[in-house]
Amino acid sequence: MKTDYFNIVDEILNIGYNTGDKILHFGACDKNQNFLENIVKNNMKIFYLGIDISDDIVDLVEKYQEYPTYAFQKTTMQDFIDDKYHAFHYCLITGIFDKPTYEDKQYIFISTVVHKCLEFSKNVIFTMDAEKYSKNYNFSILYVINNLINSYSKVTIKKIDNSKYIFCITS
Repeated sequence: MKTDYFNIVDEILNIGYNTGDKILHFGACDKNQNFLENIVKNNMKIFYLGIDISDDIVDLVEKYQEYPTYAFQKTTMQDFIDDKYHAFHYCLITGIFDKPTYEDKQYIFISTVVHKCLEFSKNVIFTMDAEKYSKNYNFSILYVINNLINSYSKVTIKKIDNSKYIFCITS
């Protein structure tokens, strides 16, 4: 089932965007998304950098080659974050937090990534499928929510279906 990534575009519109804003997107090849299609549909004039480790990044390059302000890079999120020379208005993270890589400590991983991303971005918007966590681990969406609310002054959380959420943290 495709996630309604129009909700992410709505979040950007709600925060407020300006022509020429820079959007960084980790997980650009997430098969469950149509984020760029909605950016084009809304005629948003932005600079977009899609990051993913998948070879499917080539397909995105071909599909969006007519948009000169869209760029794509095959690299890991960690390698990109380690390069300290970035400045973005929005950092999107899709699909990456859906995998409970760190099991019961996943909320620490999420918090660490969000903190690092806020060093070079004013807003971090990410998606999470909580169903994959609660079935296998002693982990709850409440850990993530509690950790973020206690760490940042502006946190918005929207439930987009039974187990899928969009989080928006503004610095």
